[in-house]
Amino acid sequence: LVAALLAILPIAFAVFHVSVGREGLLVRSVLGWPWRRIDLSQIASVEVVDVHPFQQWGGWGWRSSPQGTAVVTRKGPALQTTLTNGRVFVVTCEDARRGAATLTALVEREREGRDAATS
Repeated sequence: LVAALLAILPIAFAVFHVSVGREGLLVRSVLGWPWRRIDLSQIASVEVVDVHPFQQWGGWGWRSSPQGTAVVTRKGPALQTTLTNGRVFVVTCEDARRGAATLTALVEREREGRDAATS
């Protein structure tokens, strides 16, 4: 049992699915855990950044630091969300530019809807 767990656990931190939609940003391991969903209302800004795993986050995998959290599976482009609380959430992914553009549009639409509802 321990050997099986030790064999499976690295997979949980090596491969992630990233999706962007009306419910926000969802990052989930292929095993279903760990995962994180960030609602559109929690996102202050979105951008594409270039990630250097060891220099910025101390390696690969699900990483935390005082600045925020990162899911790092490779070096290179990543989707970075700055949350309304000032922390960042970064995830490396295949098409970070398209994800950032889509997420930005969704966040702006959400804000416009909120502003229209309060006026």
